[in-house]
Amino acid sequence: MATDPLQTEQQSLLKQSPDNIVISRSACKIITCFVVLFVIATTICIGVLFSIVLEDDESTSGEKRVVGSMPVVGPYSTIIEGNGLLFLSGQIAVDENGTISDGDVVEQTEIVLASIKQILEDAGSNMNKVLKCTVFLANISDFGDMNGVYMEYFNISSDELDSYPARAAFAVRDLPLGAQVEIEAIALP
Repeated sequence: MATDPLQTEQQSLLKQSPDNIVISRSACKIITCFVVLFVIATTICIGVLFSIVLEDDESTSGEKRVVGSMPVVGPYSTIIEGNGLLFLSGQIAVDENGTISDGDVVEQTEIVLASIKQILEDAGSNMNKVLKCTVFLANISDFGDMNGVYMEYFNISSDELDSYPARAAFAVRDLPLGAQVEIEAIALP
């Protein structure tokens, strides 16, 4: 009967001394350190290149400025413009008095997106210029209901699905004032 070379190799590896295993673990640690350093160096290089590109672009400024004057209930701005982008703070379904809507996630999403639309328009932008949204849900099972309202606000036909903004959606433990949904956005001016 012929011996299986793979099985022979596995048995040989199992018979190695503990010293060889320690060396292998040390080698793994060294390799891991080099990989981490490579990732850090690459991230720094990309950041430097990105900042150079932004400095060369005459349409951007290195300054930030508050856009609009929406009332807020904390130490933040509703919308900030910087480097040619608009950064919209997370919006929840509150009225002008800061009272949260007691409606379901569909109603709250409608209020949130209407607020985002108004804030963007006040800043000279619109929903078609939104590059990225982040959606926070109190319950991830509400994703489908939220998504139905979300699709209506971006007015994208089925043949233009790649024109939707980039998006991430997360379930979180709690949202401010007991909200069921919060959405933040990044847009072009």
